Amino acid sequence: MQKNANDNQYKNVCKINLKIISSLPDNVAKQVIAMRLQAQNSLPKDMKARDQKVLNDAINESPYREKILKLLS
Repeated sequence: MQKNANDNQYKNVCKINLKIISSLPDNVAKQVIAMRLQAQNSLPKDMKARDQKVLNDAINESPYREKILKLLS
């Protein structure tokens, strides 16, 4: 996905994923987030940097921001 989508398209996918994650029970959502961040850490450096930026932008623009940030802490 990251290779074929522009930043806006990729951010929209992230926002959809955040919506889904926010609807899960907290314990499950934390597991999904942990897996997502683990996958991010395995990316090549340039892809990881883009993923971090786009994901952070998506979180900051998401109506689920507070819940996601709570799950990340």
